Amino acid sequence: MTAAPASADAGSGGARPPRYIDALLGDFSSAANSRFNHLGHWTDLADPLATTRAEAQAQMVVEIDALARVADGSTVLDVGSGFGGTLEALDAVHHDAHLIGLDVDGRQLALCRRLEARPSNRLSWVQADGCALPIATASVGHVLSIEAMRHFSSRATFLAEAGRVLRPG
Repeated sequence: MTAAPASADAGSGGARPPRYIDALLGDFSSAANSRFNHLGHWTDLADPLATTRAEAQAQMVVEIDALARVADGSTVLDVGSGFGGTLEALDAVHHDAHLIGLDVDGRQLALCRRLEARPSNRLSWVQADGCALPIATASVGHVLSIEAMRHFSSRATFLAEAGRVLRPG
């Protein structure tokens, strides 16, 4: 794996985080905030108020894990990793995993670097643009990008990069 070390930043290539991140960073330390910024998975559509935001976030990670078929020993790249909630949740249920968070925003990555992986796992954080992944070809088993692709300068370029870094199969 040739991802940049956790302490190094590969640069963002001029890409910038969306403006709403400023407000989320300001609220990060509040009790109401979490490491998740995605919409969540609302299991009870008949009564959405029966599901809390925290429950919806947790359920979305379960769905992501199942859809991506993440297994123990996996290398997972989360492009647009935000505050690291998805990787933190995957760390809690998998062993011998290398979990890599990549984001254009160094401020969010600074918060992510406070996370500690379980002893059997490794967390790495890389500052870069999702359209120019500083990751070796065919080196990761899973690429996630949860609600971040709409911010990339080119979805086609991102998908080509994701295809390049994924291992065959």
